[in-house]
Amino acid sequence: MSNKLTVRLIILLILIVSIAVPFTFYFVSFHGSLSHQVADWGYFSTFWIAFITLANTVAIVTLTYYFQSAESTRATILDRPIISISRNHAGTGYVLANIGKGAALNILCYCSSSNDFEQKKFTQKRICYSLKNGDSFEKDWLNGSLIIVEYSDIFNQIYFSMTQRDRFYIFNKNHEPLLRSNEKEIRKYTQFFKQYIQWDTSGPTWP
Repeated sequence: MSNKLTVRLIILLILIVSIAVPFTFYFVSFHGSLSHQVADWGYFSTFWIAFITLANTVAIVTLTYYFQSAESTRATILDRPIISISRNHAGTGYVLANIGKGAALNILCYCSSSNDFEQKKFTQKRICYSLKNGDSFEKDWLNGSLIIVEYSDIFNQIYFSMTQRDRFYIFNKNHEPLLRSNEKEIRKYTQFFKQYIQWDTSGPTWP
């Protein structure tokens, strides 16, 4: 669920509760009929204002907690190595770069050409050197219609970067996406990734 949709649902739910609960209490108190007493409507107005104030407070606290949690999650994602896979300047191959924080260790690269992709196998399976923050890596063999990079941080947490049709994705060790720019697209490529990572990855060699 996207952040915008989540916020909208929270606001809509609080709005419904703010309207429904006071009127429910009102009709229950007066047995489902409208009162003709001005004093009764005055009591109802006082109750409704107090309830709206409480609902607004709950809304502010809920949204504040949600945004703080989202920011904490974003900071956690960024506070680790992130291997990007991008085209080189000549457009003839790809470059690996650590754009995150900390060293990316135990890097393994799997590249599949167009022909081998149809055969569900990797053309290149390579062991690469570690990349500290800001380092990059480029080799002639680093190319193909599909590139998957497996790496870990200093706490031995495993991550995967993938590019296909020049679209970039990141996954954790449980094969869950860490980028959520387009929910529908992410779901589709997550399914693809789970299939690709089952291909034969044995016997990687040094560049």
